[in-house]
Amino acid sequence: MSEENKVIAANEPERAEGSNFIDNFITEDLAPGGQYEGMTVHTRFPPEPNGYLHIGHCKALCIDFGTAEKFGGLCNLRMDDTNPTKEDVEFVEAIKEDIHWLGFDWGDRFYYGSDYFEKDYEYAVELIKKGLAYVCELTPEQFKEYRGDLNTPAVSPYRDRPIEESLDLFARMRAGEFEDNRYTLRAKIDYGFCTANTTMGAIGIQVWVYHGEVLPGQKAPQPALEGSSRPNRSRRNDRRERGDK
Repeated sequence: MSEENKVIAANEPERAEGSNFIDNFITEDLAPGGQYEGMTVHTRFPPEPNGYLHIGHCKALCIDFGTAEKFGGLCNLRMDDTNPTKEDVEFVEAIKEDIHWLGFDWGDRFYYGSDYFEKDYEYAVELIKKGLAYVCELTPEQFKEYRGDLNTPAVSPYRDRPIEESLDLFARMRAGEFEDNRYTLRAKIDYGFCTANTTMGAIGIQVWVYHGEVLPGQKAPQPALEGSSRPNRSRRNDRRERGDK
């Protein structure tokens, strides 16, 4: 990366050589009058420490670290340690070494996903209390039976379990009262706003498109994907107006 392109000024009217649609969006957002004018670009790279980095990881981390570097921002390194049985400190150290070898550094911003498990649990309880999640007890085999198809949405028979009952089961799950995989916490997605027959771009693949949860007092959201997988500023603005992340 050339020195003159290493940092893109927020008020620079022209796109830097080698920029892409991500850079263009960020440049527009940071520019005078942009929605994030004066703010710092802050990204993160979240590998799972259950193996060594491969070419896909390298592409992702170059985008995460490289974009932050290009805009004079910051990038966190966060180990997504959600499966302890397959993870090893050897992989953690190897990932750090490879990132340094590629020329990037995270400074003092090194974290583990497990650092937030308590907060994740609190969020899950909040979702249950709001009626947006429930404890399900379908077995893996039953999951397949109830997964639905292009014409029938997947609906668990435990979807309408009373909130207090789900809260009680969830607390007992955490306490280790049940064997593994006996219960699962599931989000209560509104499948009435899914469209199966949507073609992605020119490749002809039909995909389920989740349009979003309709909460009390809200209107049904507009489709998030309409026939094309290419980045599109108008769709991005639509998502912003709907409050999506």
